[in-house]
Amino acid sequence: MENEWYKSIIDQFNKAQTAVKVVGTEVPADAWDQKMKAAQAAGKAPDVYTHPGAIQDAVTAGQLFKLNDVMKQSALDEIIEAARPVSEIDGNFYAYPLLLEPQAVLFWNKDMLSAAGLDPEKGPETWDELFAMCEKIKPTLQQGQYCISPAGDAITFAWSSVGQQYNFNGHLALNDTWTAAAVEEPGYKELIGVYKTLWDKEYMPKQALAAYVEGKDFGQKKCAFKVSGSWMMSEIGSDYPDLLKKTGIGPMPNSASADGRTATTLGNFKWVIDAKTKNGQAAGDFLSWAIAGDPANLVPFFVETQFTKVSVRKSVQDAVAADQKAADAPGRTSSPTRSPRLPSPSPPTPGTCRSPSAPRSRPA
Repeated sequence: MENEWYKSIIDQFNKAQTAVKVVGTEVPADAWDQKMKAAQAAGKAPDVYTHPGAIQDAVTAGQLFKLNDVMKQSALDEIIEAARPVSEIDGNFYAYPLLLEPQAVLFWNKDMLSAAGLDPEKGPETWDELFAMCEKIKPTLQQGQYCISPAGDAITFAWSSVGQQYNFNGHLALNDTWTAAAVEEPGYKELIGVYKTLWDKEYMPKQALAAYVEGKDFGQKKCAFKVSGSWMMSEIGSDYPDLLKKTGIGPMPNSASADGRTATTLGNFKWVIDAKTKNGQAAGDFLSWAIAGDPANLVPFFVETQFTKVSVRKSVQDAVAADQKAADAPGRTSSPTRSPRLPSPSPPTPGTCRSPSAPRSRPA
């Protein structure tokens, strides 16, 4: 659904004017890094491309074009405060975010909770509540089913648990100067302890049932609870529509000693302009029209992805909320989030802006 919107917005832009032609290319997620590194090294990177995560390293490496030079300040000013850390450095904008999305959300199968005698409309607010629910769910499961499916590998757990690390301990595993570890504290021991309980009591599988970023294990009813990003609801809606109204959604459980922060960070997907582009203004005009222009251009994206993401522009948020499909959407909920603040084979011809569609992946 996302890639269909990318293609559509490019087609609409090309039909709306004749000064610039955008050529879109979809790159598979597993080939993205290799292709982009090779293109950047050869000076042949696309004029516009999608960018996940923090921008500091790319800006330091001189890879990103300053948007202030090719976009109106009023368009940049629309970017909400929560999205500034991933788009702005020292007053200069190097990325225009398309969306923000919680990276750690708790989903549950309402039927499986009901079968265990639990309220299917209410998820756990604390880890102790989650353990108590798992204790009731476990005897009702068949072979190959588990109470919960969280991140199952070290790399994924590292980025997906950033919010949980703050929730439990107020900081990350390194000190602020990155000169020493900061894990020998009660909060980290508590965080490790809750996952050890999931493991020891066999509430979670010993091997991942599916990737954290996908919902296949949940769609196949192999788990009662699934931890993933908010984007998973899009997959449920497209691949497992029978579960759409049987899926509960809520925030990750909080630490008993949480300092007020929620247990998730906000993921993001942004559009950037390559620093070596020869078509900077054309690229800026495309960004200004496609994701910084008429809110109506963006409403289909958020509607078709099942309202699992939020725009970085208040005007777009209002337009999406006014859509009738928003009122009818199953599983509508609101959960608090916090924004992390973490430290084409040939060159384009004049007047042509080359822009690959988003890779089918979810970044750290």
